[in-house]
Amino acid sequence: SLDGLVKVWDLSAQCCTQTIASHHGPVGAGVCRKLFDDERWRLVTGGNDGQVRVWSVNTENKSDDDLCEFMGTLIPPPNVAISNEKISCIQFHGRLVGILHTNSKNVDIYLARSTQESLKKLQRRLKRRQEKQKKSAEETSIGPKRGLLDDPDDEKDAELGLEEQVDPERIKASDEFEYVATMRATHKLRSFAFVPKEKGEIGRLVCALSTNALETHSLIRKAEGV
Repeated sequence: SLDGLVKVWDLSAQCCTQTIASHHGPVGAGVCRKLFDDERWRLVTGGNDGQVRVWSVNTENKSDDDLCEFMGTLIPPPNVAISNEKISCIQFHGRLVGILHTNSKNVDIYLARSTQESLKKLQRRLKRRQEKQKKSAEETSIGPKRGLLDDPDDEKDAELGLEEQVDPERIKASDEFEYVATMRATHKLRSFAFVPKEKGEIGRLVCALSTNALETHSLIRKAEGV
């Protein structure tokens, strides 16, 4: 809601089981879905700060622990423009998740990796982090420096060692979701929806434009990309 909180409700007990302070400011979009290949449930929220946050949902939670735990944000690669406009629409479809910012012609598309693929990505990330820290420590007597864009959680993970990080609970949003493409419409978008794809497509979207027209876009895997 606009107060910046996300309420998680137990429908069988008809009560609120968790209140999440999302740090978005006002929260304008959110979706909770099970990922394509197993029992992983994810809550994805977007707000006025333009960031998309991912939360893991423990559907078998029998204790007093929080049902949803923060996993990180979805951030496109450095060569992709980042919008600071508020998130107006988030859609899941199979392995795909689409993100739409207000006053934008673009829909950012991410692909959910399998658990095994996510674990491999986690191990590669921790290995790069350890190599970076080792190099920094060798170059200065002060110790490894932390950059502005470094994630504090990476430092905690690196201290634990690579072999201890095969636990799926250590997976972060950046390990689990891969940016694949940005779909660009001819005019600003009001909303969009995924529809059944055709053969050879990764996905297909129908977009509602500010001109009251509809456009259909398909995502196709090519040798050099999407």
